[in-house]
Amino acid sequence: MHTAVADLHTAIRAVTAIDTDALADLDSFRELAVDTQHALDALRVAHARIIAAADTAGVWTGTGHRSISAWLANQTHNSHGDTRRALKLAAVLDHTPVADAVARGDLSPASAEALHPAITATADHTDITELVDACTHASVRDTRDAGSKWIELNPTPGTTPQDINERRRAQRSLRFRDRGDGTTEITGSLPAWEARIIQRALQHIISTPTPGDDRTYEQKLVDALISLGEAYSRGDVKGGRHTPTILVTIDLDTLQSLTPGVGYTADGDVIPADIIRHLVPNANLQRVLTTNSIPIDVGREQRFATDHQYRALITRDGGCRMPDCNAPPGWCDIDHI
Repeated sequence: MHTAVADLHTAIRAVTAIDTDALADLDSFRELAVDTQHALDALRVAHARIIAAADTAGVWTGTGHRSISAWLANQTHNSHGDTRRALKLAAVLDHTPVADAVARGDLSPASAEALHPAITATADHTDITELVDACTHASVRDTRDAGSKWIELNPTPGTTPQDINERRRAQRSLRFRDRGDGTTEITGSLPAWEARIIQRALQHIISTPTPGDDRTYEQKLVDALISLGEAYSRGDVKGGRHTPTILVTIDLDTLQSLTPGVGYTADGDVIPADIIRHLVPNANLQRVLTTNSIPIDVGREQRFATDHQYRALITRDGGCRMPDCNAPPGWCDIDHI
């Protein structure tokens, strides 16, 4: 094991030592860039399998960390997301059609990882060879779209987008644990798109950096959350229509329930189409026409519900119309009716 890792470091030093200024032509640059990427892809596959094996062995148990992603992030100062992506890749590589396609170079590791939702939502007996073949040499985004359509076309009990969304929401939680040293640990779990709403709101409160502010990004988020809680306690949280922006891309036919599919945030979060249909009545929409994923025309932004309609609803209803709900208007969605 130690010899293999040492050889890897030797190879990395050799590649790092390449004098790119000495490359005489574009073909040499192209060859170097492509060959290096292929080597990184192979290393990513090996890394994913090592991480999965380490997780199975429980290397993080007894360290004070709750998962291998938390433990490895502490050990290497990388993000939890890096480890979670490696685990997803390892999971799909357990399926022979995916592993063979990656080994042949027909499917990149990133594209293979994009198939994780489709493969995990498919019954064990379902042959995924057709899905993998359809994704040969496809981009990550096209592979993800193909996986979403596969879920729609091959539903198994409890794997419809609505079922999956309900399970995600059922797992939402927020816990406060006294650590005994004067601090409290807060842990929570919620669907990715709802987490993104909270993240954007807190980032909006953080606002522009000021000179002399030496707080870390995480400390700023905590301070923003405290500010939000204090503002609510004072009665200063009134709500409103000018909320932090979350960019979501979805095919128009999918939005209109004409074809299966999902939407994606600018951060790569997958949002089920039914969730987007629920959100759009109170959202700003902007048409972007594309060809081969290249934008060719950007239309004007518009709302499903106008500001005049919004004010009329405030006058008529004064807030949420659900029985026994006292949510103010700014905290409510406008029904498409």
